[in-house]
Amino acid sequence: MDINDFYTADEHEKGREVAINNPSTGEPSDVVFMVRGPDSKTFRKAILTSNRLSLESDDADSMTSLLVAVTIGWKGLKEGRGKDAKDVPFSLEAAKKIYDQSPDVATQVMTFVSQRQNFTKG
Repeated sequence: MDINDFYTADEHEKGREVAINNPSTGEPSDVVFMVRGPDSKTFRKAILTSNRLSLESDDADSMTSLLVAVTIGWKGLKEGRGKDAKDVPFSLEAAKKIYDQSPDVATQVMTFVSQRQNFTKG
């Protein structure tokens, strides 16, 4: 086995796209979140912060903080419907609100992030 196969942190730091299903219907949507993987330095730092938070608050707050920390951006997220719909720009505050208000989206992202194979080549 090539020693380079052990080095996963950089690929995880680059992040990957996770397709988000509509939380109301379970059907695929055109929304994609970009997130970092569990081997990234960002994730590892966030998990330490999350562990400290879980001592001070509930687990939902610590999971939300972790997800916000590893979320890089998104595509396809709109406010409004039809021709009046506007793109929702990525921000940490908007990500926190989504994860807080849509546990299903938080679960979809956490499930994806927790699988290391989603972030490696091959």
